[in-house]
Amino acid sequence: MSKKGIAIVLLLCFATLSTALAGLETNVENAPLVSSRVGVGLATLAAARYPVFVYRDGWSTNDVCGRRLVGLSSTLIPGRGGWDNVAGLKTTVTIPESYRNNSKLLITWTIRVEGAGVLINPLSAGLCNPWSGSINETFKGGQVYSRAEVDTTGHGWVATGDLTAMTMPDGSTQTSYTPPPPSHDPTSTGSCLVNGPFGNTVKVRISWRNDTSLSLESKARYRNLIVTIVPSR
Repeated sequence: MSKKGIAIVLLLCFATLSTALAGLETNVENAPLVSSRVGVGLATLAAARYPVFVYRDGWSTNDVCGRRLVGLSSTLIPGRGGWDNVAGLKTTVTIPESYRNNSKLLITWTIRVEGAGVLINPLSAGLCNPWSGSINETFKGGQVYSRAEVDTTGHGWVATGDLTAMTMPDGSTQTSYTPPPPSHDPTSTGSCLVNGPFGNTVKVRISWRNDTSLSLESKARYRNLIVTIVPSR
């Protein structure tokens, strides 16, 4: 990622933070405390839906299964489409004693996502056997969601705030002999407020959910989590 790209992402993060802080009344005796985390590894999320299959009789040795694949177009892939943690966007925040009873947590995050269609081989995917031939696959975009989750008691994670949605554009049509299309990289930003009182620590993480036929990834330093302890009046 270029220096210019890093600057743009960080600027977006702090612009979001500044906007959110502007709407809060703070306690002048204690200053807001900010901690941040940058995702340093690759975060991936598998496609949740099958591509749109286009098949014509004679394209393979198994016309019956080829026609069945057409019926699977854009449906959910079994075991996919659930919530998953975003790698690198998890932190434990220590709450100073003077902040525990009269503060809020402002959580903001930014995720830059790239998506691309990954061809499905009907044979190796266990969809058609026997199979020898070709089929066209169109990878549809759609919604990718993210949300904040907190553990304020040590007894489990709870989703908090509203879902953040971003739209991934469609990929192109491919066959098994066509290289993957160029990836697309929308950016998702979100924020939420968690009210106290708090204990000694609060765990915070960001999760995401894919509702597209694109495989997603967020490269190192393409995502950021900021947690601000905001004293309230």
